[in-house]
Amino acid sequence: KYQTADEDGTDPFSDATVPEAQLDTEFAKLLQRTTTDHTLSATQRRFTLRLLRTHRAAFSTSEQKVGKMSGPGVSFTMRNQRPIFIAPYPTSPLKSREILRQVEQLARDDVIGPTRSPYNFPLVLVDKGGGKAPRLAIDLRAFNQHLVPEYYPPPIVRDLLAALSTKKVFTVLDCSSAFQLVPLATDDDVIPSSERLCFTDP
Repeated sequence: KYQTADEDGTDPFSDATVPEAQLDTEFAKLLQRTTTDHTLSATQRRFTLRLLRTHRAAFSTSEQKVGKMSGPGVSFTMRNQRPIFIAPYPTSPLKSREILRQVEQLARDDVIGPTRSPYNFPLVLVDKGGGKAPRLAIDLRAFNQHLVPEYYPPPIVRDLLAALSTKKVFTVLDCSSAFQLVPLATDDDVIPSSERLCFTDP
């Protein structure tokens, strides 16, 4: 059995040791692949590369390098302390091999670790299309039913648009494996949050 990533105080970024020359090459390729409404001038291009280099630790050069957010681990408030155990779903040998391959990769990247938790949730493979490998996910519907909901006020759209009204260049950033970036609290309850989101590999 495995648990998802916990709060262990390790370096939150996995690309910190990549040589600057290699990063510059990756960032240059990134700019070439990026489509814009207008061509960047030489000055804008140098500025963008300098900005990327300054914040190099926030960027991943491959899907395997997911990093980890800094700060306190996320905790969950449950309606009761009764463990939830959902048996793994039946899978074909082909899917089982793919699940095991991705689980082993996550273990090597220190995203997950072994546990003896009484909680268990099924693993599923989600098709990403385009010939890409399927995404490994945990079916947490039973877990969500026992969560005490938390509410946050959404931002006001007109305020967001007003803040952008004087800007000319826009971009969109996508988090690589976003849910795997968030550490879980290890000492927040009788059963820590890091021991609740668990699964069993094939």
